[in-house]
Amino acid sequence: MSTAARRLTRRTGVQKQTRALRLPDGRDIELVQVIDPRAVRVKLSVSERGARLTLPPGTSETMVRQFLEQHRGWLLTQWCKHQSAPPSDAALRWGQDLSLPLRGETIILRWQPGLHLAVQRDEADWQLLVPHAATLARVQKVIAEFLHAEARADLGRWLPHYLPGFVHAPSQVRIRPLSSLWGSLSGRNGLSLDLSLILAPPRVYEYVLVHELCHLVQRNHSPAFWHEVGQRLPDWRLQRQWLRTHGAGLKRQLGVLLEAL
Repeated sequence: MSTAARRLTRRTGVQKQTRALRLPDGRDIELVQVIDPRAVRVKLSVSERGARLTLPPGTSETMVRQFLEQHRGWLLTQWCKHQSAPPSDAALRWGQDLSLPLRGETIILRWQPGLHLAVQRDEADWQLLVPHAATLARVQKVIAEFLHAEARADLGRWLPHYLPGFVHAPSQVRIRPLSSLWGSLSGRNGLSLDLSLILAPPRVYEYVLVHELCHLVQRNHSPAFWHEVGQRLPDWRLQRQWLRTHGAGLKRQLGVLLEAL
């Protein structure tokens, strides 16, 4: 176990290790197995970073083996989807302009020398102002802060419209990179949204927000839940299909862009 992993275990009780798994097509892969005290069920996810198995404490090895055997076909499909995807153009390189999706359109961040590190927009272009002494890691952090600010700006427009229609409101709202989910609502009504949603068309982002807010009313995906979603966003099926078709690419682009953070 690495030093960082030991520190994580002491601080949170989370334990990580890797395990080998053979897929139905015969190839061997490694997945990260995580025992997390906060987990309430076994969960398998695949992202551009690889496969991850999350377990509640006390999960038996027999149960783990049975779960993986039942999901080997699904895992193969997801693994191939991520491995065969074309490389992203979102990698940040020193001194070069950056092509970046934002709200469903491609913008170009023009790399320019500047006194202060910042992303700003003039009449025609987006500019990435970079002092000579800046590091690439610091530039990545500023871009991440820019995306967070844009994502929160959209929420600031939508939440006042939707929240009056709910008895309860989220206890907090967090925007951060999520490995496999687009959003979640915790048992204490904490709302989390994936940062890569700001790369998608605004209606897609809005759909995920409405989806999670409706879990304040229905903690499931029953017909009653989808009725709540449909009342607020009648075209939700179109937005869900867009995510299913293009979502993995957005997560991959964000992962490449912020991989050093």
